[in-house]
Amino acid sequence: MKLLGKVVIEGKIRAETGLSIGGSQVGLEIGGVDRPVIKDAEGKPYIPGSSLKGKMRSLLEKELGLTDKDKRVWVVKDRISIHMCNDPGCKVC
Repeated sequence: MKLLGKVVIEGKIRAETGLSIGGSQVGLEIGGVDRPVIKDAEGKPYIPGSSLKGKMRSLLEKELGLTDKDKRVWVVKDRISIHMCNDPGCKVC
C-alpha cells in the first residue's frame, strides 16, 4: 500500500455531553481510576485521531444507511484502497 496524500481537517470540538476517552492501565488498585484520561507530553488531555476517525466513520455509515446488521467487519483488498466492507464502491471506504 502506498500513501497518496493527506487530508487535514481543522476545527474546534465542544463536548455537549460527557466525554470518555480513556487510556489503558496495567493494574487496577482499590480506589483507583479504572480508565485514566489520555494526556499529551504536557499533561493536557486530548482526543486521539483514531477516536475521531472511528466516530466520523460510524456517523457517515449511519447517515448513508450502510451499517452492518450483523456487526461484522469485512476487509476486501482492491488495487486502489482497502475496504472495511465487501462493497468496492462503498462511499465510506
